[in-house]
Amino acid sequence: MAEDITKKAEKEIKYIYEKVHSVDLDKIETEGVTLRAGNKVMRLSVIDAGQSIEDEIREEFRALLNKRLLQIMEDVNEKISGMSMFVSNVKNDYDKKERELNKKLDNARVMPEINYDHARNGLSIAKGSSRDSIVWFVRGIYAPKTVDFKPIETKFAQKLITDIIFQIDTVGNKITNLSTHKVIGLDYFSHYHQNNPDCWNKFKWDTTWKRPEDIIKIARDAEAVLENINSSSIAKHSPAKLPHFDTVRNHINTSPSNKKSEKIRKEMLRTGISTDMRVSDDIWQT
Repeated sequence: MAEDITKKAEKEIKYIYEKVHSVDLDKIETEGVTLRAGNKVMRLSVIDAGQSIEDEIREEFRALLNKRLLQIMEDVNEKISGMSMFVSNVKNDYDKKERELNKKLDNARVMPEINYDHARNGLSIAKGSSRDSIVWFVRGIYAPKTVDFKPIETKFAQKLITDIIFQIDTVGNKITNLSTHKVIGLDYFSHYHQNNPDCWNKFKWDTTWKRPEDIIKIARDAEAVLENINSSSIAKHSPAKLPHFDTVRNHINTSPSNKKSEKIRKEMLRTGISTDMRVSDDIWQT
């Protein structure tokens, strides 16, 4: 827009200069000089072959015309100067607003559309610390069911259940991190495989996402992975608010596996942790 105004102004200025400079007294022709005195008309004739009266009058008019043209050019230059300043101010103002707009656009982030169904599945989001970065939060539970895939006693396993938040960090469509956090305060959630951040061992998630459903799926997959405690990669033997790992091992179900007990194990109620359900001989970290 500013460039268009500048080009138009330059075109108009060029036109004005051309018009002023196009005035040439020598191109103005006359048929002698005629004088009127009252109701009488007198036509002058050449007596001396030297400079004619017409030439003398032409020279006089040339001097007067040049003087007047000079005044016109001064007026035109003044107007042009004012116009140039106006155009310059308009351009500077336009450039400033353009820079501000571009800065806002650079800082703006298009957030994904989160609908009610996503929220029902525990999903929420926040802007990350850098451009195009998003922090996703998926509410879930920490519910260990097995140790090295050996079932934990059902009643004891129910007491381990804790509400947590799965945090998934993304930059653009790239997934950069997955971690578990407390529901209140979003501090890292302390568990047997938590070493600030979590140790996921062989668990690998998709490195890109297209829809919010992809984020929810990763969180649910991680939730399932945490159902097994891998004794070969323990990061914390005494996580805060959870029993010592040795205590958990003391509650491994050693009875022969059968279809009925396996079905009960898979359908364990996730009721949440309750301190009054803890047995007195267990060691719990507080």
